[in-house]
Amino acid sequence: MRAQRRTESTIRTWIVLGAGAVAGLAFGEVAASAVSPSLADLTSAAVAAAVTGTVAAFAVIRPLLREHAAEDRASCRNLERVEAALERRTFDVRLARALEATTSEREVITLISDAITEIAPDRCGEVLLVGDDGGDALRRAVATTNCSPGGGCPVATLAGCRAVQHGRTEVFDTSRAIDACPHLRQRPDGDRAAVCVPVTVAGRNVGVLHTSTAPDDPLDAATIVRLEELAAQSAARISLLRAVQHATEQAATDPLTGAANRRSLDARVRSLVADGVPFALAIADLDHFKRVNDELGHDAGDRLLRTFSEAMRRTLRPDDLIARFGGDEFVMVIASCDVDQATSVLDRARRELARGLELAGLPAATASFGVADSSVGRTLSAVLGAADAALLEAKRAGRDRVQLVTTAASPEIDLRTT
Repeated sequence: MRAQRRTESTIRTWIVLGAGAVAGLAFGEVAASAVSPSLADLTSAAVAAAVTGTVAAFAVIRPLLREHAAEDRASCRNLERVEAALERRTFDVRLARALEATTSEREVITLISDAITEIAPDRCGEVLLVGDDGGDALRRAVATTNCSPGGGCPVATLAGCRAVQHGRTEVFDTSRAIDACPHLRQRPDGDRAAVCVPVTVAGRNVGVLHTSTAPDDPLDAATIVRLEELAAQSAARISLLRAVQHATEQAATDPLTGAANRRSLDARVRSLVADGVPFALAIADLDHFKRVNDELGHDAGDRLLRTFSEAMRRTLRPDDLIARFGGDEFVMVIASCDVDQATSVLDRARRELARGLELAGLPAATASFGVADSSVGRTLSAVLGAADAALLEAKRAGRDRVQLVTTAASPEIDLRTT
């Protein structure tokens, strides 16, 4: 389109020049015929008039040409701005569509790496993030394949990152500049230029998107704008995913102890039964818990409940489940396990509870366990009923023990104490 406009302008120029010359020639002929009837005189006068007309045409046309040239330059600049805006908009839409398809923070981080490679090919790009625990330590979440070993940003904390501190994009033309970021100096790959874009989630800076290049190959303004858009859209997606995760965890857990709630327990058992996976189920009850509340207060009782829950989680495998069943009762579901195998697990849990109470500065306390497995029935209520019967027997037998239940040949429940 710009080439077409230049061609049209050139054609207009030559048309005007030609018209000026013709007009000058005609004017010269008329003037000459009025003054001299001689053919030679007419010819000389015509030529002189043509030259004069052409000069006059240039005197008139040159300002017009400059005006047309200025208009063409302005049109080209406007066209370039429109094309750049359209290109940015296209990228933004593609990025938004890709982010909508992500379902985890890890997928978002992988997408960021791919996007950096597309935006700034052949550059070292990386993302450093803090965890979701409110800490300040940065970790290298992802890096493009163009980063040399040890060539990434060594910043360790949010407080140590200038872009995060200032809350804006920082551009460094060379690591040798007096005001360059100190983390940009002494890189293994020598003098570097860099662009650092803070990543902000829900108003809180949680990391930085960092790219580095050779000083003679800096990123242009349009590329920096895209990196900023990438950081903004990715941060918004991470914020949404974290909010959904927190809401899901709150809906599925007990707020005091962090253990699963009854809904999560039901879902876990249904899943195991549907998949045909055998499991052991244990009901635990803290011994003399009411006495702790009465003598030491409810705050001590709450700390005891949290300590017990933490001890169980440290003992069980990640895929096992501990749920608060109500009051001081907890239920553990141990997959691919029968009552005999569960015994050693629960004995470790009792020792872990004693150690946890000591570390927490709480008085010694014990728990009683009743254990059944999925061989007693295919529903949660059936297995819970058997385990609860075993728990009552453990209390009658003196507490601080694991009581197992199995199915015998007869429908009667067989209780065994360990």
